[in-house]
Amino acid sequence: METALGLWLQRELAALSTVSRHDVVADAGHNALVMAPEHAPGVVESIEWVRAQAAARHDHRYE
Repeated sequence: METALGLWLQRELAALSTVSRHDVVADAGHNALVMAPEHAPGVVESIEWVRAQAAARHDHRYE
């Protein structure tokens, strides 16, 4: 379970970047992909967003 302070700190960390977002998959923990497969789609979607952002920034640097 997240604490109010923990959520605030995570939002602050995300705000340090101009290309960021803070996703919370309700009831998912750090081991959600293994122990709670019902949370996998939300976790994977967030990971894919990060991958796509990194790829776009990488591609843009070499235009």
